[in-house]
Amino acid sequence: MKRARFDRLLLAALSLACASSFAAPLLPQSITFDTMSGRDLAASPVALSAVASSGLAVEYFSQTPSTCWVYGATLTLISSGVCLLTANQPGNNDYDAAAPIRRGFLITDTVAATRSRLANISSRGQVLTGNNVMIAGFVVSISEHLPVSYGKTVAITVAGPSLATAGIANPLMNPKLTLVRQSDGVVIATNDDFGTQANPIDFDALQAAGLLPSHGLEPAIIATLPSGAYTAIVEGVGGATGTALVGVYEVDHPELPLINISTRAQVLTGNDVLIAGFIVQGDYPSRKQVIVTAAGPSLADAGIANPLSNPMITVVRQSDGVVIASNDDWQNQHPGIVSSIRGSIFAPAHPQESGVNLFLDPGAYTVIVQGAGGRVGVGLVAVYAGPIAVQ
Repeated sequence: MKRARFDRLLLAALSLACASSFAAPLLPQSITFDTMSGRDLAASPVALSAVASSGLAVEYFSQTPSTCWVYGATLTLISSGVCLLTANQPGNNDYDAAAPIRRGFLITDTVAATRSRLANISSRGQVLTGNNVMIAGFVVSISEHLPVSYGKTVAITVAGPSLATAGIANPLMNPKLTLVRQSDGVVIATNDDFGTQANPIDFDALQAAGLLPSHGLEPAIIATLPSGAYTAIVEGVGGATGTALVGVYEVDHPELPLINISTRAQVLTGNDVLIAGFIVQGDYPSRKQVIVTAAGPSLADAGIANPLSNPMITVVRQSDGVVIASNDDWQNQHPGIVSSIRGSIFAPAHPQESGVNLFLDPGAYTVIVQGAGGRVGVGLVAVYAGPIAVQ
């Protein structure tokens, strides 16, 4: 009897094992999640509509909950900036888990963006070695309505190899970027090639913001920064030299504008002068006070061995190429302009340095810095947001 009972149990176990061995494999499934375009904050809430091929319900997760969050299939927009989402379907007894799909887009704030402000800055110049690397500085402002620790997200990018397509004969072939906090010299981030990020989500954020460089050897950093002053240092990997273009771009919170932006680099001749571009944002006809300066001789006091002895600046409106201002020595112009510059905190430190005080409509502008009489050396171009905005 015991042997018969044992045989029955063994047969049942073998039958169960065989049934398990020949169980049907889980069916594959995939998720369709359409690309999402940018949206304004006022468009909230947004209905999400990803579909799993299995017909099972899709789950959504926000990777940027301070900007956007999800409940069920409803997306709520919280703040301007990058929104990154993941759509998942974990599967069940019949279907295997689907590969997750990630989507990202930029949330704008049209209401806050009506304020006249500086939004983006870029500078093109020579990158050499030692003290002659390119250095860009910018300041994130303090808002009276927000705590000092409240952050603004900016993206800093450097173009080098891609400048060859614009006719630049000696582009910096492999630029490297370092972001430093000026108050204590702490390095916040570094990057060599934008496709390799210390935090992989930063690549998705740069892509969603539409700010990926166009060449694989070009660097990019995206960072959320509290109010304060910052420096972006551009150098060539392995001591390489050439022409590069560094840009600082506003990603979120137009109510926390960039107020002071500057670049220090070698100023040569021809295509190798120092060129800075900036954008005044806001609703037309609101005009923004902007003070533009070029330093040269006073850089010797900062230990620069070869400062540009006599810089001159030309400001051009990009939309039509019209020259709207030029200056050689900042005290050599209309007394009212000299007085307004002297009365600000941005007056050049040397009489042979240049400066203009402008009230600019929204739009893009270019500042060209060159040496009077073909002089060469290190120059510093700065664009300062004045306190006045007029209609």
